[in-house]
Amino acid sequence: MTKSTSTNQAPSLNLVALHAMRAMARAQAAGRCLNAMDLAAELGVRRSDIRTVVGELDRQGLVDALRMKLTLVGFGYVAGMANSKFGDQPLRKPRREGLALLRAA
Repeated sequence: MTKSTSTNQAPSLNLVALHAMRAMARAQAAGRCLNAMDLAAELGVRRSDIRTVVGELDRQGLVDALRMKLTLVGFGYVAGMANSKFGDQPLRKPRREGLALLRAA
């Protein structure tokens, strides 16, 4: 994957997968089920990225793509990431001009 020249480049699919699994785990724990559109809106990524990520996670046995739910193994991965610093990375880097506006306010 090549780097984009824009300051707000698209996140890697690995990072999208991590955040998607965490969001799905939170939703399932609350008794909700997220569809691809809800998950894309919550994470702020394209639906095509969500479909790609969920399909790959399904092939790996971490997500049931038909029901849009984590498998037991997927829950185990998310639970194992609870204390991981990698999981705290934002999907997108903040835009510099946005930070300047926040500081000026």
